Amino acid sequence: LSEMDVRVSKLEDCSEEVKTMAQKQIYHDIIAAALTEPAFEGVWLWGFSDRHTWVKNFYYNDAPLIFDEKYRKKPAYLSIRDAISTLTPGGTIGGGVLL
Repeated sequence: LSEMDVRVSKLEDCSEEVKTMAQKQIYHDIIAAALTEPAFEGVWLWGFSDRHTWVKNFYYNDAPLIFDEKYRKKPAYLSIRDAISTLTPGGTIGGGVLL
């Protein structure tokens, strides 16, 4: 996966809590699905902190990354960690990379 971010600010009629939960679930589900694919070798995010996201300057105000503007872990970070932790230690991911 390349250049991943998850934008949720344009979800209509949703509280910030619901948007945060949606972002968390999307990150989790995409990573969990990718981990099941034999050809999967990694994920690259389009940045790491909302402080320096390109989205604000190019599209609209959003917070699409896994660390907030103060470099604190967001729920999205934890969901990626949770998706990765479902793998069996000593197992492999796509491309035969040993865990």
